[in-house]
Amino acid sequence: MASNRKAFEAYVLDFMGEVTKGGGNKVIYERLFKALNNEQLEALVVKMEQGMPLSIWVSNWNRKEMIEYERILRLSKKYGVVIEQQLIVYDADTGIKSMTPHTAITGLVRFRKQRQMQVTKFGAAANDYSIDDLTGQVMGDSRSTGISQPEITVLRNLGLDIMANELYNVKGGDLDALKHYKNELLTTGKTNTNASLQRGTIAKVLSSVYHLFRGRHLDSNFNKRLG
Repeated sequence: MASNRKAFEAYVLDFMGEVTKGGGNKVIYERLFKALNNEQLEALVVKMEQGMPLSIWVSNWNRKEMIEYERILRLSKKYGVVIEQQLIVYDADTGIKSMTPHTAITGLVRFRKQRQMQVTKFGAAANDYSIDDLTGQVMGDSRSTGISQPEITVLRNLGLDIMANELYNVKGGDLDALKHYKNELLTTGKTNTNASLQRGTIAKVLSSVYHLFRGRHLDSNFNKRLG
């Protein structure tokens, strides 16, 4: 192994350096290999030969260390790995098997949600008529679910700012923005979050907080949208 160590490390580091745009995995494996002696590295290679995969670390907030599908596709072609294949579809009723004309990815994906929900707790809103006077948000039978501040932060760290604004502002109590949002859906079949926010004012809860503060002789800008 000692004679092939340099070639092995170079092969792994070249690959890991291309997995993400920032090359963070290459730095991780450089530190790992530096900490291993020849015997320990040999044991690692043996485990890989037995089927153990090498891990890839990605970030939820650094965009340079996120997985890009196009990059992975290029790497797969470069290293001769086929990640998309035609699927054999089996019809249980007729017993007929057919092959899809297009290729696709299949596999097991493990993921975690910050909010785990059971099927028995699933609910859908009956309507959107019941509005809380203080917050401008739906309540009672009109409420189906909610989203927390940590979940909004995750969306924004993933670069999904428009989605966060849709959930947190348009559907979070800005009644004027929501009115425009719904009107566009009903009349055109599509809508735009940013355009709705331009027609909106501010979430009702912020207006309520502003007046509560004014009642205690405290001025604030909670009732004004910044930016």
